[in-house]
Amino acid sequence: MTMALHDNLVREGTARRQRAAAFLRRVVAPAGIALAVGLVIAVGVAFVHWLADVTRIEVVRVEGSFGPHTQGEIERSLSSLVVGHSLLDVPMTDITRELGGLSWVAAVDVYRIWPHGLVVRVTEKVPVAHWNGDGFISHAGEVFQPENAADVGTLPSLVGPEDKAVQVMSFYSNVNSMLMPLGLSVRELKLNDQLSWEIVTGTGMRIRVDQEEGLSRLRRFLRVYEKRLYEVAERIDSVDLRYIGGFAVHWAPPVAAPKASTGAMAPGGEHGSNGQQ
Repeated sequence: MTMALHDNLVREGTARRQRAAAFLRRVVAPAGIALAVGLVIAVGVAFVHWLADVTRIEVVRVEGSFGPHTQGEIERSLSSLVVGHSLLDVPMTDITRELGGLSWVAAVDVYRIWPHGLVVRVTEKVPVAHWNGDGFISHAGEVFQPENAADVGTLPSLVGPEDKAVQVMSFYSNVNSMLMPLGLSVRELKLNDQLSWEIVTGTGMRIRVDQEEGLSRLRRFLRVYEKRLYEVAERIDSVDLRYIGGFAVHWAPPVAAPKASTGAMAPGGEHGSNGQQ
């Protein structure tokens, strides 16, 4: 083999290797990378499906102080949001929104319990008083219908414009805290059309006060009540605090003593005794 042929073969071999390398870079390498990426994706998808299967929701526990009827209703509402889901894809925000939309629900908390459980904790609004006769009101001034309205015990009665519920509740809380040290409580509270307050205590005493400076005037009256009126409280019918310089006390009419009967016919036809022997 001549030197020239040898050189030509070498050059040809080198050229073939370069063309092969170029082909690998242009065709084979991308195909291999795509195959590797596809394999990684396939493995990832398979892993996600496996993880969803092993975390499939099998137990849902609803916590809260309500009756079995309501618990069943909540569980039925949850079924469409939970069945077929795993702990990875369960729509917890939708659950909170769905149950939180019930008028008697104050808060909803949802917890994952691995590997198959879900806990839904429902906190009810607590009725503090009746509102406008047919509703109830919470400490936050929220008007609602409790789930177990028939089981609610005796509560004070609050009355006022629908858009003043928060204000009425706030005034009630302040007044009640002022009355309690004196052994009094609010039985009824009304914000009337003239925007003045009418308070009826548990003893039946009626107090009227303007909305403006209502608490300060009530506080001033209670100081006098404690020092001067406490001993005769049962004789007070109503108090009007709508005076700039003071207040007016209206006394209940005296209760007439029962007339003594000395000639009444006693059982059996005998005359009753007049107390003399």
